[in-house]
Amino acid sequence: MNDNAWQRQVAPLVGASARDAQAVSDVSAQLGSAVSRRTALRWALAAAAFGFVIAFLSMSRADRPGDFLYWYTAAQALLRGESPYDVIPAIDPARFETNFFYPLPAALVTVPFVALPYAIAGGLFVALSSGLLAYGLARQGVYKLLVFASAPYLISAVIGTWTPVIAAAAVLPWLGFLAVVKPNVGLATFLFRPTKWLVLGSCLLLAFSLLIRPGWPAEWFHDLMEVPGRVIPLLTPTGPLLLLLATRWRRPEARLLLGYACVPQAPWFYDQLILWLIPATARQSINYVYISLLGLLLWMYQGGVEWRYGTWFLSAILYLPPLFMIMRRPNEEKRAAPAD
Repeated sequence: MNDNAWQRQVAPLVGASARDAQAVSDVSAQLGSAVSRRTALRWALAAAAFGFVIAFLSMSRADRPGDFLYWYTAAQALLRGESPYDVIPAIDPARFETNFFYPLPAALVTVPFVALPYAIAGGLFVALSSGLLAYGLARQGVYKLLVFASAPYLISAVIGTWTPVIAAAAVLPWLGFLAVVKPNVGLATFLFRPTKWLVLGSCLLLAFSLLIRPGWPAEWFHDLMEVPGRVIPLLTPTGPLLLLLATRWRRPEARLLLGYACVPQAPWFYDQLILWLIPATARQSINYVYISLLGLLLWMYQGGVEWRYGTWFLSAILYLPPLFMIMRRPNEEKRAAPAD
């Protein structure tokens, strides 16, 4: 989507989120413990409502439809028996600035939403993703819900990305089949918590997509070669520091951070939402939220994706804080929390 457009959408949310983070810091000492399923469900409903409002208000504007429009349109194309890779951007070049860069499963999973008007469908998509993520995080510690005040979440909610629900798969393993809809983030989920649900679920979804359209991988790879503006954090000026994570290889969060730093990702904050699995205390989460919000403000002030050093800056602002967190921890396997 247009860089200036989504910057105007996100800017009003940043100030409010900073105030929310300050309020939360006053009770940070109470946020470290996990909660019951019932309490986690309440948090999930609150997060779902929050996500729906943000997405619905954003996607109701015809000039700023968000990235959800891509898989919404791709799903419609599938139902008509057409290839999403042919339809996008040809169906509306003014609204689709790039080709369809996602695997076909992304369109398949979106099919249930296309019966609804676009803004409602996008709002429900973000609401469901947010609710699942909140439920899984709350079961590990309420402080982890601070992710909903972060820059990556705000941008994800505004434009409707897959990242929140794939991050949820790291704490709710039965969602692992969704890793294949956005493989770069799916890989990070696998590195953090490799499970049979992720492997088998992804294989089944891939197999089903091949039954629907056997030739889609070739179409996808063709479009994938034209993906613009991606960054590999390990190859930025601060990237070599991330190699220190090899000394913490036993820890899943170290494998997540180092592995994800090696794959191409969008330099627009939202792809890095999964890094919020790394903070281990309320204080770390609060600090990381502040850093992300201040980083977003500076990034937007400098021109966003048009900033010459924007990708380097984003990699440093989002990758170095969790690096410091992990390096202060021993090289020991972290025991996984019970899954729901």
